[in-house]
Amino acid sequence: MEVNPLSVILVKSDSKGDRLLFRYPFQIQENSEPSNTRRKNPYTLPIVEDLLQSPPQPSSNMNKGNLTGFTDEVLSSLFAVKFELCNRKFELKVNDVRFVSHPTLLQLRTKQDDSGIMLINIVFALQALASHSVVKCYHDLSKRMGIVLKHEEKRCGYVSDQTQLMTSVHDDFYSNNPGAAFQIILEKCTLATNIKKMYDDLCNTGLVNIRVNRWIPLSFCLPQKVHQWHLRGKIVEPEDIDRMTENENNYRQLEEAQLSKMNDIINLSNEKKEEEDFKIITYRKKSRKPVKKCYGENEDSEFAIDRKVWLYLCLKALRPYHSLLLLHPIQHMNDFTSLDGSPSLVRMLSQYSPLKNLYTLAADADLTLSHVFELAAHLVYWAKATVIFPVCSTNKYVISPNAPIHLTSPLLDKFCDTFPGANLIRVISEFSLPTSLGQKCNPLCHPSQQSQLVQTIIWMLQHHLLLQLHTYVQYMPTDNGLLYSKM
Repeated sequence: MEVNPLSVILVKSDSKGDRLLFRYPFQIQENSEPSNTRRKNPYTLPIVEDLLQSPPQPSSNMNKGNLTGFTDEVLSSLFAVKFELCNRKFELKVNDVRFVSHPTLLQLRTKQDDSGIMLINIVFALQALASHSVVKCYHDLSKRMGIVLKHEEKRCGYVSDQTQLMTSVHDDFYSNNPGAAFQIILEKCTLATNIKKMYDDLCNTGLVNIRVNRWIPLSFCLPQKVHQWHLRGKIVEPEDIDRMTENENNYRQLEEAQLSKMNDIINLSNEKKEEEDFKIITYRKKSRKPVKKCYGENEDSEFAIDRKVWLYLCLKALRPYHSLLLLHPIQHMNDFTSLDGSPSLVRMLSQYSPLKNLYTLAADADLTLSHVFELAAHLVYWAKATVIFPVCSTNKYVISPNAPIHLTSPLLDKFCDTFPGANLIRVISEFSLPTSLGQKCNPLCHPSQQSQLVQTIIWMLQHHLLLQLHTYVQYMPTDNGLLYSKM
């Protein structure tokens, strides 16, 4: 999969020279040479014919998803760039590997002169076929990591301590086996541990959540990876999550003009959702600030996270009659909302229900509709929620063609744990044909049984086992029809 990184490399350059401090994953060399093997005499001269024959250069630097063919010295020389190339995007393509990073200059806390300037470069090795948006996301992650390290060095000299510790490990008895040095560094250095966790999170889920120096939280989402668990290999580009923001004055006028009409349509039926009744004027909002505190950072701090990701955080297709469906329990969302997170997000989650549309949710949470749109887009971008139509008695559902409901599916046990005594195969088989919730409800049943039925449908929607069907009526007038009507 081209979105996974091949390797993460940490390179530093200062007045003492450049050096590759850490790379992950690494390989520990094993001494497989037999004891009775005769070693080559270092004083022998090579044959002249061998000097004229240059060894063939490898055409590929990838092996089983890992980076190969580059020594630590070569990588250190490549990524210890000049100061003129720092604090900007750095991209290099070698054979079938593309390297992307954001070299960062920082001032050492112990030295305030020119000799105290250090270059820190966290490089991601990707496949050369990686799309432009994937490269852009990894550059953004390298930039964020550089900002965090710059702040920690200014605060407590964290980078100086970590680089000194890594350098001492390389100098002590491990020069012949770099893999062993990297293993010792991984055990002693917290920065190396963060790089390892960053690599594992990118390969596994696409959601990075680390705490640098046990102090600064760093969160990152790779949308091309995080939305793949139910799309069967389809890559979701950040550009697909389009921006939809409204001019606040124009939107208020539009909201006031359509307020009475909106109430009437929403209360009639969820099946009557004409898009033209809720057309929203889209534009680029230049003055309004994004919802920055959903990440938990401070705008005035030096380590403030780049805001470019917010260009993709609003959905163009959001309408007031849509609803929000959380893909995780609300209890788990507390870990997603940081201590200094947006109180509006907490307030919206407290009033959340998949039975409500966004307009009703905004009214119950005492938030503007445009702000609820931004919060909903934030959750969708981070794969914490998806947009659906409100669950009601007229919605028709059918089994999704990509539903993983084979006999060995882990969802079977998960469904039994959530609903004791129920069987997923038996429940979902009732939706082999398009079935509405009203057809399943029996007025003679106990209200608790109807509530459990709604909860099972919500659970199957969260795991993308059901697909909602829609009926669209299109009226196409003809010239003949107009003539007859005039007669």
